[in-house]
Amino acid sequence: MAGAASPASARPSQTNLSLKFSTVPIDENLNRLLEQSKTKVTFGGRRVIVVQDYKNSFSLTSLARLLIFVANEKHKTDVLTPRERLIGINISNIIDNFYKETDLQIKQRNFLTRFFVFLREHFSISSKYLNYVKNEYIKKLFSTYSEQKYIEAFGNKKKASTNEYKHEIERYANDQIVVTEDAIKSLIKKV
Repeated sequence: MAGAASPASARPSQTNLSLKFSTVPIDENLNRLLEQSKTKVTFGGRRVIVVQDYKNSFSLTSLARLLIFVANEKHKTDVLTPRERLIGINISNIIDNFYKETDLQIKQRNFLTRFFVFLREHFSISSKYLNYVKNEYIKKLFSTYSEQKYIEAFGNKKKASTNEYKHEIERYANDQIVVTEDAIKSLIKKV
């Protein structure tokens, strides 16, 4: 049959997942992509995510590292919009859930895979990122404001019983003000 398409060319081309995650900014597109993702634990003990119609898998540790890097950069410049903050918080929650899902998967795996997970998480850089996720470090980066940015966003009204600002739930490194997700949502509703 001349001119007939081969079966390989009939399939849509698949994008490499590693390339996709390494080039996508923290925005609603990344959020949607992560919501479509599934987790798995490889025989060698790697926690990975896979997305239908994408080639390969992507390391959960690498994703956490990427998010921490971007969150730190945005946090240092103090230029996060309320929408970016909410997306970052949601992505942080998704990554936390991915770790919880893979924790359950690990418990169901064979001894050798559990041993490889142990080695990866206790004798490599993976443990650092796992601790960041479990301690909600990423979430805090998206939930904190400098005092100046807090006043610009929420005003300078303080609680009568304490010397804390109205939406302040705690203070973080360098006297940053941590607020709730609902407080950030209220900023979007005002617009």
